[in-house]
Amino acid sequence: IREFMELLRLRFQDEFLIQPPPFLQVIRGFVDTNLGLAMVVKAEKNIDGDYAPTLTTLIKQNKMDEEVNKKLDVFCQQLLAYDFIFSDVHTDNIV
Repeated sequence: IREFMELLRLRFQDEFLIQPPPFLQVIRGFVDTNLGLAMVVKAEKNIDGDYAPTLTTLIKQNKMDEEVNKKLDVFCQQLLAYDFIFSDVHTDNIV
């Protein structure tokens, strides 16, 4: 829920109303779980409908080529460009 509250905070900043940052997940809703309320987000998939690989998967499969490294660099620059609090960012959460 902290993520959602942070998203709401950003949503009401002028520049964010026009174009949200491309690195943010798309929130589809909320669901009750045995651990409490959980946020449901859009899954990132490729053209074939398969889930996008995580950064961990790309590293393990030796697919960290120049293109992936450039995209990762852009992602990191975008994270740093916004007044955004983020947590739990690790290679299993980056697709």
